[in-house]
Amino acid sequence: MDVYDAKMTGNVITDGQELLNLLQNGIHFSFAKFNDGEMALIENANAVASRGYQSGSVKLQDKLKEALLFRASNYYVSLPCKECWPKNYKFCISLLGNIDQRFDVTNANTLINVNVNKTLDVLKDVINKRTLTGLETVLVCSKSAYPERLNEIGFHFTRVFQVPAKNGFDQYDEIYKHHLKLPANCLVVFCCGPVGRVLCYDWFRQCSKITCLELGSLFDPIINHKTYLYHTRTLPFCSTCNPVIEEKEAFSDLNIFKWG
Repeated sequence: MDVYDAKMTGNVITDGQELLNLLQNGIHFSFAKFNDGEMALIENANAVASRGYQSGSVKLQDKLKEALLFRASNYYVSLPCKECWPKNYKFCISLLGNIDQRFDVTNANTLINVNVNKTLDVLKDVINKRTLTGLETVLVCSKSAYPERLNEIGFHFTRVFQVPAKNGFDQYDEIYKHHLKLPANCLVVFCCGPVGRVLCYDWFRQCSKITCLELGSLFDPIINHKTYLYHTRTLPFCSTCNPVIEEKEAFSDLNIFKWG
């Protein structure tokens, strides 16, 4: 029987806190995020996602579906918002079945939107404490990104692994092998589109003694010169995925446009 140290209820505020508690307490888990782009790739092998950077294929379609349907202790999947993306959500449920009694399913925006500042604060604290105690923390991001800029705002990853910016999944077999280099108790943060979703599944499946955290575009204002509505706190109210409008912007203590 699968064991879940965090119990997901579908409430983004409490679910976010539950996941961040796992992170702070050093409990191994995997958080795989499936939003509209991933669902489009599962539904249609010829679709294009990740804002045009990832073309679909049958192999990618199959791997994403495996990742969505996989179940294991402390493996959490997050789905498109049922209000913002009703078609994608319904397609998800058609694959997963009834999720009413499941504790491992939450909203894809659980660690961003209303929780973005809390996620940033906790993640920075955890990463830096791990670095001081000699524990490995890895960032997986695009080759077009500038991950070194995260050092300037206090996110000190011990290792960075960069994947192709466009159609990174074409090199998945080689990318996948990098899990062999990861030590136990490693924390891996993925910011690399659909490839990261699959790696959250495949690497955690091979080694449940690591933590895999898929955070999508979280660091984009710093490493990719891009901001989205949840960064600037201009995202419209949604009772499911953005139930509170906060005044403070993500990275508000910085000039997020200074890297331009």
